[in-house]
Amino acid sequence: MTDQLNHANSNNPFLEKWYHRNWFIYSVLLLSSFIHFISIFLIPFLRGKIRSYQQRLIYLESLYQNKEISDSLLSSARESADKIIQNAENQAKQMLLNAFLEASEVKTSATAEISDSSSLPTDDIIPVEKLQDINTAIFLNMIKNHHVNGHFPNYFTYKFGLRWKNLIEKNINLGLLTFKSPEESLRNLTAQDLKVLLKAHNLKSSGLKHELLKRASTQLPIDSLKDQLPQIYTPTKQGKELIEKHMPYIQNDVDNYFSKGELYQIISRHELYRVHINTTDIIIEALSCRIDYYLEHKDWTSLSYALHRMASQYLAKEDYKQYFYFYFSSLYINISGATNNDSVMRLNHLRLNSYYILTLENLILKSSFTNEQIKTLFFESAQKMDSLLPFSYFTVDSAYQIFVNYLNKSIVNLDYYENIAKPSPKPFYEI
Repeated sequence: MTDQLNHANSNNPFLEKWYHRNWFIYSVLLLSSFIHFISIFLIPFLRGKIRSYQQRLIYLESLYQNKEISDSLLSSARESADKIIQNAENQAKQMLLNAFLEASEVKTSATAEISDSSSLPTDDIIPVEKLQDINTAIFLNMIKNHHVNGHFPNYFTYKFGLRWKNLIEKNINLGLLTFKSPEESLRNLTAQDLKVLLKAHNLKSSGLKHELLKRASTQLPIDSLKDQLPQIYTPTKQGKELIEKHMPYIQNDVDNYFSKGELYQIISRHELYRVHINTTDIIIEALSCRIDYYLEHKDWTSLSYALHRMASQYLAKEDYKQYFYFYFSSLYINISGATNNDSVMRLNHLRLNSYYILTLENLILKSSFTNEQIKTLFFESAQKMDSLLPFSYFTVDSAYQIFVNYLNKSIVNLDYYENIAKPSPKPFYEI
């Protein structure tokens, strides 16, 4: 599903009804039969080949002992037999490995499909030690560049508890956290702090920060200033590696849109197959699971937000075609009136504002897309959403005209919407 999700076309799978559940059952049975076939027929066949070559080799060695063949002929026969036996063993191992991996992948997909239909993964699926590593990485990333005696925001207590400062000593003892060197601490001083420090040592204290910093680093005895410089936390090399390893969790920690369990499910699957995937692609895959979940539960408001976040991820990758596709899908839901559980807002409650249009004009110019290409992408995404939504106040043509009006900064008021809107359905969802 995720691979196909990245194609912005009318058959974009994240908007289609997902595979029939029977597909998973048939696939598991088929692969089980395949493995059974290998174990019952192919493996004995290959073993038979191996035995026949081994018997031939024994026969050749008996001939050699009776001086009926030469040393070179026996050596050549041994090499040939060894090579054939090795190839046969490798073929058998590879067949079993491929069958096992394919069966595991289908089983994982089937399990995920069943799990996604009821609820999203939670942190409970993460092993305790792994979860501790993730939380440690988040803590190290949060505390770096903070002064020992500086102000710590309240979110430290919120995230790590009242005794969170005990984590500092614990991570220092584990070799994950240390202090910046005097030279690095010097660079963290403000221009005013540098002036005070220079003045205290009877040095010129005027100039810009980079001038003050250069003067302090070249004319002051840095090692003797340890007591006068602030102690600043910084991760060790081991700590930095832990942060880098768990960067998807750290980025998500900004707003906790995903549970750690959602990300863990994706990351662990890629680790199982030893496939390297960057943070952005992990987030895209997690969003595709959310989109699947919201579609199944007909949570159109949440779906619109998830699509908008997906557009932002593709913008970070500078994939403008995908960005516009997801952006327009989100926009169409936003002005459709559809909310959770197939209920509908009143027309005058729609949030028809310029929120979605703020940066779009510059992005269209940057992408070099023509007006016709933008229109094609809009219709492609809006028509697909229109086929899935239970109701929309506006046809795709009307929605495109609203979009163009916003883009051209034309004045659009409620009377205009009422004139082009479809009759309002019931029930209403009051907000």
